[in-house]
Amino acid sequence: MIRAKSPHQICFVLFLLLFVLCISAEAGRRPISSGLPFLVFPSTSRQVAVFAPFLANVPALGVSTSISVSNVVMPAGTSLGFGAVSPTLSNPGTIEFHLYSQDGNYYFYETSPTSVASSVGSGLDSSGDLPPGGTYRVTLADLLQAVGADPSFGGYAWIIGHFPAIQGSDTIFNGATRSGFSFDLRPPVASSLGSRGNLAGIPRGPEDVTIGLLAEITGPIPAVGLSCLNGAALAVEEINEEGGLSIDGRSHRLRLVAADTEGSPAKSALLASELTNLTSAVALIGPNSSGNAIPAADVAEANGIALITPWSTNPRTTLDPETLLPKQNVFRACFTDVFQGKVLSKFARETLQAGKAAVLYDRNAAVLKSQAELFSASFEEAGGEIVASEEYAAGDTDFSAQFNRIRAAEPDVIFLPSYYTEVPAQVRQARSLGIDVPFLGSDAWSTHALNSDCGTDCEGIYISKH
Repeated sequence: MIRAKSPHQICFVLFLLLFVLCISAEAGRRPISSGLPFLVFPSTSRQVAVFAPFLANVPALGVSTSISVSNVVMPAGTSLGFGAVSPTLSNPGTIEFHLYSQDGNYYFYETSPTSVASSVGSGLDSSGDLPPGGTYRVTLADLLQAVGADPSFGGYAWIIGHFPAIQGSDTIFNGATRSGFSFDLRPPVASSLGSRGNLAGIPRGPEDVTIGLLAEITGPIPAVGLSCLNGAALAVEEINEEGGLSIDGRSHRLRLVAADTEGSPAKSALLASELTNLTSAVALIGPNSSGNAIPAADVAEANGIALITPWSTNPRTTLDPETLLPKQNVFRACFTDVFQGKVLSKFARETLQAGKAAVLYDRNAAVLKSQAELFSASFEEAGGEIVASEEYAAGDTDFSAQFNRIRAAEPDVIFLPSYYTEVPAQVRQARSLGIDVPFLGSDAWSTHALNSDCGTDCEGIYISKH
């Protein structure tokens, strides 16, 4: 019993009762010329469902079901008990099929560009959407084949349209007798779906799969971070255009959540924690610089979330700092500095025929210092001699003292593991001092900006890249 204590409450209760009665009455009416029942839900979700009570596909007997679903355009002025409905409510959208067989199996299919390319049904636009006023026709046999299911099927289905108004029918056809019978697919009252969860047992479509991106979009190496962001965004776009990511027979769209580490190790660790614990991200991409990737990777490992770095070459990124065993959740899409040092030293010794080498590196950048040390060790193991090993600090602009000592040592080649932002000034100073031997650069040089920033001063230089 509802107890109303004021005239305002009584009016409100009467309004609710009248609203429900109007909706219930209108659900059974036939307000458009086709005569099939439909219902509009003016909600932000714009999703409606119809129930297909019986579907069958028995190839041996020639029994199959043909399904038709229409995206209804409401005639101007149509009333459903809550005022006139405007045709502007119409919009194109995909269609979900939730198939439940009598033997307990469940299959899911959602229309996409792949549906059009594979000719799974007819009536969709090139995006896999059903346009307003359009009808999508498909056979149960085609749906079962598309999801890789057993062609023999008996059961029911929920069919969800991602648009405001839906109607349809399914026809059970017997190929032997050339006869059949049809069911009207009627939307249940109040079956408009919210943004999450189930409503009255109606299934929800697959949620997006969120991928977190940690990139140095600003800070000391913005070209690297922007390249990472562009690459990840392109991959997500291509995967979604192909229908998304298939998990247990259901297609999920990918969603990219990007965060700017600003080239800061502390912020990289903080963002890795936030994307793991405060979003629904299932995996992380980046950071790129090893100085940022190592602390982020430690957080990912501790939280049990997968992290893959595109550009971090330091072996520590994927190793447990205490046991030095491989981390279980951290991966890289590039070579390591150990490999890079061996390749560069072999190239210097065998291709350039260098017997003596000099090295200049940033003493405060762990990954660059590591690259210098690994190259030096590999070069000496290959029979070469390191005649000069010089240091500088990030932000230095005068390298003349270091290059004068290097020139005096008369190396055949110089290994310069600096970030691309520092290389032009360093090489230009070396050339101005009369040093004309080849430079070797590491993957830290990886940007097209060198072509314009360094110009002819970088002619004759070799770099190691992925």
